Amino acid sequence: MTKANANWSETWRRFFKVLNRKGMRIAAVTVGATEVLLTADPAGENKTTLKDRGLLEIYNNSAAIIYVGPTGVAVTTGIPILPTDYYHWYSEDDLYAIAAGAGNDVRIMETK
Repeated sequence: MTKANANWSETWRRFFKVLNRKGMRIAAVTVGATEVLLTADPAGENKTTLKDRGLLEIYNNSAAIIYVGPTGVAVTTGIPILPTDYYHWYSEDDLYAIAAGAGNDVRIMETK
């Protein structure tokens, strides 16, 4: 028997970990020229992330490119998410978004 591909095994481990988690929050977040914390905070204040989060899924529901990264993210340093594209963040660390202009609709799903 051959050893499994480590990357493939890690991908499936994460996938099944997400499937087996309980708790999910979803929200629409408006991203503009000032960074915003990406979280599906039930109070709608976008100030807290889900404790023990396993996955943060981001969908760019706008016509503009949004950029994600750690606090201090800028359009010149962030990871671009094209319009109608997804980004998966497998971490409990905070993730922020910014765009070149105001009023960009981004959909967030957090799961434990």
